Amino acid sequence: MHIRNYLDNGELTEEHQVNNPVWVKEIEFYQVIDGVLYRKDFSTKTKKRNEVKFQVVLPLFLRPLVLKELHDEPLSGHLAYQRTYLQVKNNYYWSSMRADIKEYCRVCEVCLANTKSTLRAFLHPHELAKAPFDVVGMDFMGPFAPPSTNGNKYIKVITDYFSKWTEIAALPDQTAVTTADCFMKLIVQRHGLPKAIVSDRGTNFTSAIFRHLCKTLEIDQRLTTAYNPASNGQTERFNRTLTTMLRKELKDGQHENWEQMMGDVCFAYRNSVQTSTLETPFFLLYGRDPNLPIHNFLDAVPLSTHSPTDYMSLMLERLRIGFQIAREENRKAREKQREQYNKRAVLHDYKVGDRVLIDIKVLPQGDSRKFVSKYKGPYRVIKLYDNKTVDRYLLHAKTSPCQPTPSHVRQHDMARRILP
Repeated sequence: MHIRNYLDNGELTEEHQVNNPVWVKEIEFYQVIDGVLYRKDFSTKTKKRNEVKFQVVLPLFLRPLVLKELHDEPLSGHLAYQRTYLQVKNNYYWSSMRADIKEYCRVCEVCLANTKSTLRAFLHPHELAKAPFDVVGMDFMGPFAPPSTNGNKYIKVITDYFSKWTEIAALPDQTAVTTADCFMKLIVQRHGLPKAIVSDRGTNFTSAIFRHLCKTLEIDQRLTTAYNPASNGQTERFNRTLTTMLRKELKDGQHENWEQMMGDVCFAYRNSVQTSTLETPFFLLYGRDPNLPIHNFLDAVPLSTHSPTDYMSLMLERLRIGFQIAREENRKAREKQREQYNKRAVLHDYKVGDRVLIDIKVLPQGDSRKFVSKYKGPYRVIKLYDNKTVDRYLLHAKTSPCQPTPSHVRQHDMARRILP
């Protein structure tokens, strides 16, 4: 309005003479053509095209319409800020357009629901284990196709958080009964009762059967937040390692032999030095290194000349030193992991009553994973927990209980339209 008045009358108001706004310095770029105010565009694009481009100077009430047409409509495609800005800038101008378009795209409900956030919540590692089988992590891998020659489709993985010793078993299913039975055979009957079990929120671990087992044996059951592998990082890392090791051993066309190879690759892992302890899981459990076939062949391990009493003293001293180093290295590894993970973390200061979108992992029946929205909602935060997870309910409709981590929560900005 001020620019138009100046072009029509050639006079500046007293306020503009004092404040000297930017447009005063650029007044030569503006002109009125057929009653419409235009601005000459001298951007790099127009220079490359060797043309003079005129942009319509948009009044405030027309800006929402232009943004809707050039961002929201199918012919515009809900493109990100930079592309939307360039699209608008090609024909229109107003002084705050860059900031306005950036904010408009930031709070767009469709964009929020369909673009993946690269932010993550701060990592809060579990309490350090102080001895072998104090704390174990449990997980399932599979289903594998093809099944093994014995008809098994899953691998049960149980990892000791202190020594990194891992037990694995091939199983036909992952029901609660199978899970409980496997835990008893792999851990309780071999190593005794752990003080705590870390697992995800799979129905086999949250079932009444497994919960009753943990309660009866007085085992602390620690359930990680849903779809957050970092919460049980030790077991997840072994899963990746096991997959890689099996892939290297299995020949094409013989993938059904994966169960037969499990014992060998698991032994190799137990006998490998772990960066987080500087020792092998085997040594931290037995106080010695295993004797391998090549060692026998080359007489690389001399026969022990120690008496039983001396051997016991030697082994105890080895374990004392090994445990001391493992505890310190576990602590360092945990701090390093937290530091690395938290480099991209941001503080999510959600409050009860906030409107949020949730990263829903369950695929609606009949929908394609490629096209389904990444976030659903809006939801309302109804409770906050010390571990930074949140309880929420769907606005206008109740949903099943869920405690997503802040990494799976995105703020829902009610100010969808930043312009009048």
